[in-house]
Amino acid sequence: MENKDLYNSLFHLSSLLTDLFPRRGASALDLSLTSTLGSDLMVRSKFKKDVKRLSKAERTRRILVFSDLNIGDALFSQASVTALRDFFPSAEIDLVISAAARSLIEGNPEVSRLMPEFHGAPFPDQGDFDSVRRISASRTYDIIFTFSPFFQLKNHFPKHESIIDFTTLASMLVQGERLKNGKNHVVYQTHRFVHGLFLRFMEPVQNVPFRGVSVTLSDEAIGFAEQFLRKNEILDEGPMVFLNPDASTRFTGIPAAVQVDLLKKLTRSTSRVLLGGGHSNPGIENHLLTSLSHSERSRITVVPPSLPIDAYAALIDFTQVYISGDAGPLHIAAARKRSRSGYYEFRNRTSVFSIFGATPSRIYGYDSRYSNSFAANQDSPSHIYISQSPCRNITCINKMAKTCKTLRCFEFVDVERIAEDAAAIIGRIGSERAVPVLSVNHQSV
Repeated sequence: MENKDLYNSLFHLSSLLTDLFPRRGASALDLSLTSTLGSDLMVRSKFKKDVKRLSKAERTRRILVFSDLNIGDALFSQASVTALRDFFPSAEIDLVISAAARSLIEGNPEVSRLMPEFHGAPFPDQGDFDSVRRISASRTYDIIFTFSPFFQLKNHFPKHESIIDFTTLASMLVQGERLKNGKNHVVYQTHRFVHGLFLRFMEPVQNVPFRGVSVTLSDEAIGFAEQFLRKNEILDEGPMVFLNPDASTRFTGIPAAVQVDLLKKLTRSTSRVLLGGGHSNPGIENHLLTSLSHSERSRITVVPPSLPIDAYAALIDFTQVYISGDAGPLHIAAARKRSRSGYYEFRNRTSVFSIFGATPSRIYGYDSRYSNSFAANQDSPSHIYISQSPCRNITCINKMAKTCKTLRCFEFVDVERIAEDAAAIIGRIGSERAVPVLSVNHQSV
């Protein structure tokens, strides 16, 4: 379908290379791609062409933004809308996202019209291609942004001149991995990319400091989360750590042995551990529990996969530490929590720990300790933990298209350090958990 076959073939070839020659293959891929796609000349050339396309839009009243297809991509795409609002505070800005992310973004005041139209993931289905063509032709848009590699200019937007595709942003991310100085997170670079384009030929109307993206949650989602805690009699039990054991691919899934070791250590240092249920890997939570003692299991509460995603997001805010591999829930945890109704005030004080195997940690992880890393949008520290992997390279950025036969992504994870860091954060907060996480503004009700 469309350019999917070529796309998959290129990543398959890169996987074959590192299967045969782990270290040398990875070095060759990094050198070849960063010196071409991520070269300064390439980035400048692409950026210049995008600016030229935008300068043709004399009056900007309507803007359309297409996210890529996954939930994390939907969250990331909000950074482009925030950047656009600095220049066009009164414009209509429509955002097309995955239907699965609707309850996390609906109510974002910066979005004029949210269109949860995408249903295929990780790759678009025919319905998604049809939606792109239909939506882009349904209204007169002055500018269109598309952040998916599958929606091509000539095939999906043949008559539109002011359209910006994902390729310049992709080059900026590869360039950032080559230079290794400055923040290179996809959220940060998305905002920087869009903001930088318009700065070339106009002044911003407003220039609000950018910290990251948010999720906008309903009262029902908040109620579901609190009901879950009350039903399990753990609402006021004490500090909680939340571990997400799930991942969409084996290249980002933390090995079961590592997770069991981590759970054993966490149950010794905190009152309660929440263990997420498996979506991509159904039953993983039960598999992990069978490797624990009765005493260890008694301190763990399973969060069932049936819990709605927006309630899951609200539940994270009740916890002091959230731990995950590179997966959609990681980005939900890192996002700032906002009440759609305005009746609730979130803590936004969850420390986000991310454990990385194949994928580039500076592009997808969150760390508040280093100037060249992007912090989670929480008022609490965020940490990245990088496993030892001899074949990690820039093509691992797309974990969904990799086909490596030999899994070398998690050859060593420092579980002791992760557990110690979690215990240190819990120790610092003291009795904070006794304060309600969400408080109703009764005057607003």
